[in-house]
Amino acid sequence: MNAIQINRSEPLSIHNQLMEQLKYHIESGAWEPGDKLPTVREMAQALRINYNTVRMAYQELERQGYLVSEQGRGTFVSTGTRRMPEDKQETLLDLIDEALIKAKSIGITPGEFASAAYTRARIFPLENPDVRLLFSECNLADIDHYARNIEQGTGVVPDTVLVEDLRKMEWSFFKQYDLIATTLFHVAEIQELAGSHHTVLGLMVEPDYLEVLAEIARLPNGARVGLICAEQKGAEAMERVLIGVGATYPKFILAGVDQPDKVKRVFQEADLIYVSRLALRQHRGDWPKDKPFRPYVDDLDDGALRLLRRQIARVHFAKKSRGLEVEHYHSAG
Repeated sequence: MNAIQINRSEPLSIHNQLMEQLKYHIESGAWEPGDKLPTVREMAQALRINYNTVRMAYQELERQGYLVSEQGRGTFVSTGTRRMPEDKQETLLDLIDEALIKAKSIGITPGEFASAAYTRARIFPLENPDVRLLFSECNLADIDHYARNIEQGTGVVPDTVLVEDLRKMEWSFFKQYDLIATTLFHVAEIQELAGSHHTVLGLMVEPDYLEVLAEIARLPNGARVGLICAEQKGAEAMERVLIGVGATYPKFILAGVDQPDKVKRVFQEADLIYVSRLALRQHRGDWPKDKPFRPYVDDLDDGALRLLRRQIARVHFAKKSRGLEVEHYHSAG
């Protein structure tokens, strides 16, 4: 039983330690379908733990489809067990290893990490978190893109409404939402529309570090980078973000697609050209042929998504607590 390690000093219960290690060995493929497990008594003796703890773990894993018991023969790994693909397993282990190293650097022991990770995984609202989130932006190209960022980063699919459509809504419209979010550019306006009863979360946007910043970083000092958005002020916002994340060495040349002369100048003078999603969608006709251009790729900042996850969890747990209080009140009555 060297494959199973029980640590009585860990905050995670012995039952959960045993359960999770058994599942890991099955999902990782270390134990193949059809492999026979030690009897409950053998496992309990080898690990020096309570017989009933092992029996309950086996029974629970059998209910979950990991194990199958055959009268008179023993307990086996189920042939229907879903095995984690090798590439996914390696990715998962890399994530855990990185988190463990970071946890150690701030004084968190592996046992504390394991306990917190187990508890968080059981209670974090990944599936149907019962949180209604409204996200607003000024154009369809960005609102769709950032909504996908939010879904991938939090597990919640937000309702999306354009800023111009929000202006037409009554105050009561906002009451149905637990959380309201937008990018930093629109926080003040949407906060005024939503009223003081809601706190509008402003989410930072940053350029993609691989597709935009890494490419700009390879340019020589003083290189000229063209930024084209639907309007000049959008290009100015792109410039501010790039300078804010450290791209201070190029010279930026800005234009809106509604300014043909400026667009022509960008294509004539810039060494590298980026065009926003909105500009790509709104532009009609052919782009100048002087040189190729690239879509400007940006996403919601990781810190913004962490903030949103925490707020979603907070709302979820608050709702769950209220539900338990109501249930307790009714049962007591």
